[in-house]
Amino acid sequence: MDSCEYTALQTRLDGLEARLSRFKAHNRVLTFSLAGLFAVISLAFILSAVPQWWNAQGAICANTIQIVDDLNAIRAQLGVARNNSVGLFLYDDVGRSREMLITEMDGTPAMTFYDEFGVARLA
Repeated sequence: MDSCEYTALQTRLDGLEARLSRFKAHNRVLTFSLAGLFAVISLAFILSAVPQWWNAQGAICANTIQIVDDLNAIRAQLGVARNNSVGLFLYDDVGRSREMLITEMDGTPAMTFYDEFGVARLA
């Protein structure tokens, strides 16, 4: 290979390296732009759900709060019953109601304990 061919080859190689460098820079810009866009979309999605359970005073809002065990069985529930009374309801490991501490619609408080057959034993 003579010096002219070497110089031409070196010039071509330098041009390719410059193009590769510009491509890498452009790729970094696109990567950061896509990451930013993903972050903005994710934030918008999260914030769109916030008003459903968080109010302006910083309180969590829900009709019912349930506590479940390791098998995902409901063991306790704080909320509104079928008859619109409000209370705390406790369940055994198979889902039977065992205790209720409620306030009726008219404001009357009540506490009821149930046996394993669902029969009220103390009210």
